[in-house]
Amino acid sequence: MKRKLLFILACAALLCALCFSAGAIKADRPYHESKTIKIIDHVVYEYRKYPHQHYAVIDYFDTDEAANDRKIARTITIAKKVGKYPVTEIDVKTEYDDDYTPIIESGDCGSRKTTKINIPDSVTTLQPFAFSGFYFLRELTLPKGITEIPEHAFQGSTCFRSLTLKGELKKIGASAFEDCHDLRKFEFPDSLQEVGLAAFRHTGLKKISIPAKARYDMSVFSNCYDLNKVTFRGDAATKELWVSGGMFAESMNLKTVVFPQGLERLVFCTSAFGECGSLQTLKNYSALKRLDYKALGDCEFLEKLTIPAGIEYVHPLALLGCARLKTVHLNSKNTNLLKDSLTFYNQGLLEIGYLDCNFIDFLRNDCMIYVKNEAMLRMVQEDALHSRAQIAA
Repeated sequence: MKRKLLFILACAALLCALCFSAGAIKADRPYHESKTIKIIDHVVYEYRKYPHQHYAVIDYFDTDEAANDRKIARTITIAKKVGKYPVTEIDVKTEYDDDYTPIIESGDCGSRKTTKINIPDSVTTLQPFAFSGFYFLRELTLPKGITEIPEHAFQGSTCFRSLTLKGELKKIGASAFEDCHDLRKFEFPDSLQEVGLAAFRHTGLKKISIPAKARYDMSVFSNCYDLNKVTFRGDAATKELWVSGGMFAESMNLKTVVFPQGLERLVFCTSAFGECGSLQTLKNYSALKRLDYKALGDCEFLEKLTIPAGIEYVHPLALLGCARLKTVHLNSKNTNLLKDSLTFYNQGLLEIGYLDCNFIDFLRNDCMIYVKNEAMLRMVQEDALHSRAQIAA
């Protein structure tokens, strides 16, 4: 009787242990195959009916969990089909904090191990945060059907270096590559139409050539500390270019910016090149119409500047902090330039302590201003009280 009781107790204990173990596995692996969820080779797919019947990638598990050798590539391969339905979407489920930043835990998504992801041509849609937080992902090829890189797509993928595009890229979303520190090069195609807020902020880009016809949101290339040259590409149809607010702000090593010839209107918005401490050369900017608040502020190595004849407005603080500026060629013949700028400025938000001033007030005392005629000479000396001015030869 005792043996039978002991046997029953042992079986019960074993059953409890198995249940506990199954529960632990379930906690570690939240997805289980069902009618809508399929797991194939560490990739989690979800069946969706809209806008058409397809599968979407919604999560990944660690690839090659047993491998300890860091030289072994951890590769994720996304299937072209699951059953009879194509895989057309990557929509990784991501949790966010209060600042809309992805929360990546140490074990999920294979993010701390994956170096390569193979994407089939069936994929046509990427959702936000599709590859965000893949810390060791180095390169990726996007299929022809993908024409948009969504917001935060690669944000925080600090080792990411190279993206190959098969299709015509039209849009790059906000913060798409933000904090991709190892991203040194990026090909900006002529098909590009829009680049979102801070899309390449704090990346390792060194030299870029970008289409002038695209629309750039604020701070697109801000804090790119290795960036040293920017070239805007244009064509006969490109007549207007707005360098957006903070577009290159705090890119401390930026030295040269080249604009396309043939422009009819060029605008430097607020802090467009603010705190670009190494900026020395601006080329082909004769179409400049506006210099907004600190557009060239704190460009400490800027020694000479030509303000084109067609300039319409210069913010009183446009050149604040340009400590080495020695020569300014003021080619405008509009004797009301300073007065008009100050009037326009005073109608808006006033910076405390800078009332009734203009951009010439912030030039260094030994800066020479060259003007076109006697009337402009009087404007500078009387309206701006800057004695170091003379008519250009």
